[in-house]
This record gives sequence, structure tokens and C-alpha cells, in this order.
Amino acid sequence: ITTTNSDTPLYYTADAGQSWAQIRPQSNFLSDYDIDFAGNFGCLTTRGSSVSCNLDATDPTTWSSAVFTGVDLQLHGIEVYDNQNIWAVGRNGRITYSSNGGNSWLTQSAPVSDDFWDVVFTDPNTGWIVGGSAILHTTNGGNTWTTQSIPSSANLFGVDFVSTSECWAVGRNGQIFNTTA
Repeated sequence: ITTTNSDTPLYYTADAGQSWAQIRPQSNFLSDYDIDFAGNFGCLTTRGSSVSCNLDATDPTTWSSAVFTGVDLQLHGIEVYDNQNIWAVGRNGRITYSSNGGNSWLTQSAPVSDDFWDVVFTDPNTGWIVGGSAILHTTNGGNTWTTQSIPSSANLFGVDFVSTSECWAVGRNGQIFNTTA
């Protein structure tokens, strides 16, 4: 569950949503944007320049932060493919990637500078990013990203996949797009 301001805690459920408990993780989160888990390993993005990861979802209060310095990334979306491969996307075409569970991060180059809102991977090589009027696709883990054609009036916020070759994206005013790689 994402939050909308720094006074709002995260919520946690251990019984498939029958009950929810408020938690205030150890880190001081600033308006959490997105959260994703792979098994018991999860990460979230914040409005500031940080990604926080929980190494064990059975203890929802223990989170560690990776703070990006030197630039205001304002990260929005995150994809935790497994406990090693993590992508975070955000403002001005920012793409960051960790191959070691969030211990260190690399910047990946985007061919556009739209504000990215969501990222999804079907395997460690194949993924999509959406934001503004852009859909990006990679088949090599983000070493290169290519744009996929959509109407210029699109304003995209969410993305998910059906298979390694088919992806759906949603945006403002009920926009829904489907693409195949």
C-alpha cells in the first residue's frame, strides 16, 4: 500500500487482507510512491531520492535505505524482480538499477526524458517502463531501452504484462493501451 504524505504510515497484512496494521518503518519515508515484493524481499520508492528495501517481509518494520545523492531523482515506480534485480524509475527519464539487492545502484540511459511512473519485468532481461507519453521496452536488462509507438496525447501511469511479448499500459482519462514486443 502506498502513502501520500510523510505523516501517513505504511500498512501491512499477514492474512491476505483480512486485517491491516499500521507500521512506521525505521526510515523516515517522504511520501511513498510505489512498493513491490518478490517473495519476502521488497522495496519502495519515495518522493525524495531514495529506495528503501525490506530484507524480510515477516518483519515489516525493518527497512534499509539507499539514498541517491547529487540529483533529485524523485523516484515513482519500482520493480523487484527477485532479491537481487531491482529497477526504480522517476522524474526526467531517470532509471536506476541494482543487481545486488539494493546495495549499489547504476543509472541506465533512457531515450526520452518523460517522468516515468511505473516499471515491470517479465524476466531479468525483458521489461517495460511507462510515463507521460512514453512506453519503453528492453530485452537486455535495461542496457538499452527503445520507445514503442503510442498516441502523443497519452499520459501513462501504470504498466503490467501478460507475457514476455505482450504488455498493457493505463493512463489518465481511462486510456488503455496494449502492445506486443
